[in-house]
Parts: sequence; structure tokens; C-alpha cells
Amino acid sequence: MPKWNLDDRGDFMMSAALFVFLVSGIAHADEYITILRDQGFQDGFAIMDPATKQVCRVEKYLDDGPEPAWEIAQWHTRFNLQSTLKRRSMENGAMVFDDETKLVEFRHSDGMLILGLDSITEYHGAFREATQGWPHLLVQQSLNSPFLGRLESLTLSLEARILEANNIEDAEKGYDPGLHAAQFQIFFIVKDDQPDSPGRNDFFWFGVPLYDSRKPFHDESLHVDFNPDMPQAGRRSIFIPSSREYFADRPSLHEGTWIKIEADLLPLIADGLAKAKARGALADSPGTLNAYRIVHINIGWEMPGLSKAKGAIRGLSLIGKPLD
Repeated sequence: MPKWNLDDRGDFMMSAALFVFLVSGIAHADEYITILRDQGFQDGFAIMDPATKQVCRVEKYLDDGPEPAWEIAQWHTRFNLQSTLKRRSMENGAMVFDDETKLVEFRHSDGMLILGLDSITEYHGAFREATQGWPHLLVQQSLNSPFLGRLESLTLSLEARILEANNIEDAEKGYDPGLHAAQFQIFFIVKDDQPDSPGRNDFFWFGVPLYDSRKPFHDESLHVDFNPDMPQAGRRSIFIPSSREYFADRPSLHEGTWIKIEADLLPLIADGLAKAKARGALADSPGTLNAYRIVHINIGWEMPGLSKAKGAIRGLSLIGKPLD
């Protein structure tokens, strides 16, 4: 795994409007809660500036449509989608943004979102050093889910496909599999949000590994930031369950076909919480899901290696089922 840096994932908006998930104030066990806003990417996107990490441009799919729930995040890049022209594909009417290294395309007709990133051009064809940042292209939104302890299940569903994958893995030119890869993935921020918790606002990253250029399937991993200048209670962690938890016996995305992914995230998040606390993270926060909400999701590419790749998703949903 490349060395993770939590700051590289960009800022998430902690002041998002409260997500209303109860009908008439009461939720029954046979009712389901839609956690994501605009699950089908129908409303457009707000583009974030790579330097300021603030929204610099808003593009609705329909001029009189609602404000977009999704942002396009572009980190550690020499180029900026802010200045690119939004265009419509003559072939399928898609909304398209692109620049020298990035592509975002949403096909309104079939609900397909395509994200493409070219780190070969970004790095001028030279492998990055360990201390360098790497380009990200993500779609993201802030969330305010129910407390996870109030749910019986939390089901993530989507279909994903890799449309293009040109990965340079030449050891003579400096390729190091510990540093260089192309990764297409989903990450959630799981945050302690109990008002009386000493660790309120502490959080950990929880990952869904869709594609890694180095291997068909991802093994479970846990990274805890042991920055000596950071107090123990503030240690951040990233937990990524094995991709088999999501793919089961299905082929990997290396096959280049559409793969259906579906999993109940609750037991996986609980496992990640327990393992993070065992390693010293979340020291001032409770060890049960009753204290935690999901407050952020991002989906897309990170490319610490030399790659030019496109990934697509469709049919995205995140559905909670309340307890009795």
C-alpha cells in the first residue's frame, strides 16, 4: 500500500444541512432510509478548486434544477476543471468536464458516471518520490446518517467497471509497488458524534476497494497515523476490509466487465472500529456504533503511480434499515 496521508483526501463540509431521514418523526423496522442524496448523480456537480479546496464552480444538469449534492474534488494536480468548458456529448447527451489529465462524464440516460485520470501526463512520465503528493479525482458529498447503532443493516450497492487501464510498471524506470499504483475506490468518514463524548468529532476512514492496479483483490489493511506531534486521542486511521467482503465470489474489476457489488457495511465498520481502537486510535471515543455517524463519502481515483485509467459506476445506493 502507498503511504496514506489523511490530508490528501481533502476537506469535507462538517456544516452540511441535517439529513432528514424519519417520516413523521417515526421510523419502523420495515422502513428503509436512503442515506445518499442524489444517488443517481442527476442534478450535476459543484467543482472544487485544487488550491483553495473551496467550491469554485457549480454546474447543474438542468439550469432550473436543484443545487447539486455532489462535488468534484481534484487534488494534487497541475490542471483545474474550473476553466474547462462543460459540454454535451452529441452521441448520448452526457454532461462532460475534462482537462489535460481528468475526465468526468455523467450519462443522464443510463445513470452512468465515468471518472478518468491520467497521472502519466500529470507527472511528466516520471515516477513520483515517496514525499510527493499524488493526483486524486473524486466525487464526494457530506452526509449526516442516523447513528449507526440505530440500524439493523446498512447496505451499499452499485455496479462498477474499469473502462481503461494503462499502468506503467517498469522497475528500471523507478517503479516501486509499495509506492506506485492506480486505485479506484470508495471511502467513508465514520465520525464520533455523541454530544457528551470526550472524543466527539474524531473519526476514521472506512474503505471499499474497487480496483488496485497491482492485484485483482485487496487484502484487509489498517493504517494508524502515529504522528509523534499528535496526541493519542487524535490518531487517525484508515481501515479497508478485504475486497472479498464486497465482491464475494464474483470476478475482480481487472476483468473489464460490469461487476455487481453489494454488502452490509455495519459489521465491517464495527470490525474496523474495534481494530482501530486496539491500535490506539479513537482513544477518547466509545467502542460501539451508537456513537458514530457516516458524515462523508468520496468515490474515485487516487494515482500515486503512472497510469491512465477510466472507471465507471452505476446503480449506486446506500440504504439503512432501522432497528425495531
